[in-house]
Amino acid sequence: QMIAADSDLLTASVFPADASYQKVIWSSHNPDIVSVTENGELTAISPGSAYITATTESGGKQASSLITVYASADEVVDTEPTVPSSITSSTAFINANSLIVSKLTAGMTAAELLTSINEKDHVRIYGDTAEISGDVPLGTGLSLKIMDESVVIKTYAIIVTGDTNGDGKISVTDMITTKAQLLGSNTLKGEALYAADTNGDGKVSITDFIQIKAHILGKETIVAREY
Repeated sequence: QMIAADSDLLTASVFPADASYQKVIWSSHNPDIVSVTENGELTAISPGSAYITATTESGGKQASSLITVYASADEVVDTEPTVPSSITSSTAFINANSLIVSKLTAGMTAAELLTSINEKDHVRIYGDTAEISGDVPLGTGLSLKIMDESVVIKTYAIIVTGDTNGDGKISVTDMITTKAQLLGSNTLKGEALYAADTNGDGKVSITDFIQIKAHILGKETIVAREY
């Protein structure tokens, strides 16, 4: 909450703390109400509400804060936001720090994940641009977004254990890319790197390759991990 003509400063934290790219791009969805500089400095222009969004320069992850501007201090009303700033699930693991949704098995659908979200009325799943729903399988690299109509409040990355290529299943392709990672002939990044860590020890090793191979051969079932 701000008073017209006041200024304030927002800060954003990028996870992990040692990430190579820490820069975020600030924006206001209603700059006539609240403007924001490239450093996150806010200026309240006129009464109303505006979402201020921080978008990571690398990866395009987003988080927003709703700023309400009042004409004077006498008009300030302490109200609860109608759209949640975070989400919970009865089955999936939702990491509020890293903004990752995990503990998802290959073959799980968009509808199954959405049903498990306690704040399901305010979330949507997206691919690169299109919304994903129904019986469409979840794949590593999809995004779960908290939305206020068309405004993105927060973006979570979806990770399906073992699915390194994002097609929603564990296949020979995933085995090949994991092997290439181990041999140094390919470099997995971001969500794909997490997905390749099938034993959940925080690194990609020969054990992960063996588990993926065993899963494909029907000798073992990969357990959905928390990241």
